[in-house]
Amino acid sequence: MKNVRLFKLTASMALAATMGACTNSSSPEDDFFEFTSSSKGDSSSSSVDVSACKTVKESLATPTKFNVANDSDSSWTFSWEYTRNSDRPETGFRIEYLDLDATNTDWKSEGTTNAEVTLYKLQGKSKVGKYYRVVAIDDCGKSDGSNRLQINENGSTSVSTATDADLGVPTNFAITDTLGENLWLVSWTYSGDKDSYVLQRFIESKNAWEKFLTIDDRTALETVIDTAAAGKYIRVAAVYEGKVSTYSDKIKMPDAVVKSTSTGTTSTASKSSCKPAAPTAITVTRIAPSVWQLGWTYKEASNCAETGFIVQSLDIDADNPTWKDVAKTAEDVVNYKLKGDKFREKFYRVAALNGDKKSDWTDQIKVSSHISYESVYNFTKPEISARVYSAPDGYEMQLTVTTDTPNKNVLNSGDTKAVDFAFQLAYGTGDVKDTIIDAYQESSVVMKFKSVEALCNSYGRVKVIWTDNYGSSDETDWSVRKGTRTAYSSGLTDQEGLCPYVYKDESSSSSAE
Repeated sequence: MKNVRLFKLTASMALAATMGACTNSSSPEDDFFEFTSSSKGDSSSSSVDVSACKTVKESLATPTKFNVANDSDSSWTFSWEYTRNSDRPETGFRIEYLDLDATNTDWKSEGTTNAEVTLYKLQGKSKVGKYYRVVAIDDCGKSDGSNRLQINENGSTSVSTATDADLGVPTNFAITDTLGENLWLVSWTYSGDKDSYVLQRFIESKNAWEKFLTIDDRTALETVIDTAAAGKYIRVAAVYEGKVSTYSDKIKMPDAVVKSTSTGTTSTASKSSCKPAAPTAITVTRIAPSVWQLGWTYKEASNCAETGFIVQSLDIDADNPTWKDVAKTAEDVVNYKLKGDKFREKFYRVAALNGDKKSDWTDQIKVSSHISYESVYNFTKPEISARVYSAPDGYEMQLTVTTDTPNKNVLNSGDTKAVDFAFQLAYGTGDVKDTIIDAYQESSVVMKFKSVEALCNSYGRVKVIWTDNYGSSDETDWSVRKGTRTAYSSGLTDQEGLCPYVYKDESSSSSAE
């Protein structure tokens, strides 16, 4: 037993020597945990020279190749690579986590290590389902985050990182019009890169700013503000590829005016309403290349009716992921259509509304390209038939799509811009060539030949391309090859017997692909 204890101590000392000691490192009795930290704060000193930090020009290098090893169903080992910036070496690393189920989603500290320690032990079943990343830290700040990983019971899933952007600052932020009672138009100017805008309001009780509105229209330079920010200071920032610009100067919104039900006079009291029941069973189906239909089930509480629903989205690739309002539906409308690529690869959730109250949220659901099309849209690999015949100048082979692909629901959809066929054809003894007929709206094509020899060694295949009204396309797999070459002649129609020899080896012929 003593020999075993000695081996563990020697291994721990060697690990500490090569990687450096960690914050709150444990005794040799704890064996493998020399590189872990249970600290929830930074490993930097508590006394920071603020004036010195203002003169720092170099950035901390970003950790790379963040990885996880699954030690057990409740224990994982993080590792990463780091090349120090010699002009600004790190004093440690911080593991950060993101919990999608939290009320206010933001990256929070899980624990820290000391300088040059590029391993971290994570333990506990409560860690499952969260996203993790690592940042380098020192007394003056932190680096950009590494790639993200999600811990699940079967291992981990990598999530791509957002790129940095050099953003400007929105200016001239002001109230430009009063649209009605408790409705104001605010506007700003901005000339930098942006995907969207985010607005914050100041909550005096918390002495903190919080997001309350996201505008996904990148061309917008104005928005309507209602009672959600009445009486509060607000400000606006641009968002580009997951990065948030510096916020504009703040402005003070007027107080809300609410009519009193007892006297008919006005006051600044909040509107009273009840908390409705929560929607359930949120689903998503794909109905066009970049169109998805969210749906949910709702059972109204007897004492509190819903007046509509609110849909929110969350972009996990954003540097500071936050649930953002996407839309509000009318009363009894239990679905919402997401149109365009900007809605892809995000999480969604729904809550019921009643006045200024909302229900608990549904579970979140992810929208992605892997979601199958709704069953009424038959958008699968087509099938084709081939027939040959004599023509005035030689011979012809006609290839025709025989399956109902795409079906009338695809063709007649209000989201469809175009449906095209792409044919790949092989003449004579050659292989299938590059696409020679593309963006072709007819479901059949005729191949022309001068000689029967070329006719009787040719074939082709087809795929369908679906383009929607929002600039995105999707395509089916290629059909099985069909034609007169023996391997692909199954189902060939040759009433004139032009290619009799293609049937000589029919017993050994194979299907396409």
